[in-house]
Amino acid sequence: SDLNEDWDSALEILHSPGWYYGSWTGESDGQWIRYLDDDEFFSGRFTNITNEKLKHYGLEINTGYPRNIRANSTGFAIGGEEHADWLGEGKEDWFTLLWYCNKEYHPSYGGQFYFYHENHIHHVMPIPNRCLVFHGHVRHSWLPYQKLNGQRINVTMSLRQIK
Repeated sequence: SDLNEDWDSALEILHSPGWYYGSWTGESDGQWIRYLDDDEFFSGRFTNITNEKLKHYGLEINTGYPRNIRANSTGFAIGGEEHADWLGEGKEDWFTLLWYCNKEYHPSYGGQFYFYHENHIHHVMPIPNRCLVFHGHVRHSWLPYQKLNGQRINVTMSLRQIK
């Protein structure tokens, strides 16, 4: 997804106060967290742009459904626990969007996202302004970020397909 025209707006929001240190589930190591459901840009423009882009791939999301838009930020040497976002009933209808919002990236920083597909592990570099959408039942995680005094920032949104 190409969100260049809104990149500066997103970075301004994500690099302002409003973060707290915690855990989404209470079961994993902590990370910096920011909820964005009530943010005008993310709940409005970002969600609408995302839906328009996904229509080109035959996927339409329910923009009125609770989206659970949130930002995560991890620092030096912190990776993630392997997990799937949706494993319950109707899991085929749920997708996860992941948008990288770190200001810079170099392969030496690490922090690659990985997921499993057909018994293979696929790695994706967290390049700024890269956006991924995948089924929520796909197992995934990320490798430790290795940039001293840097952050790996991403925005995630839970999406439910309209049938």
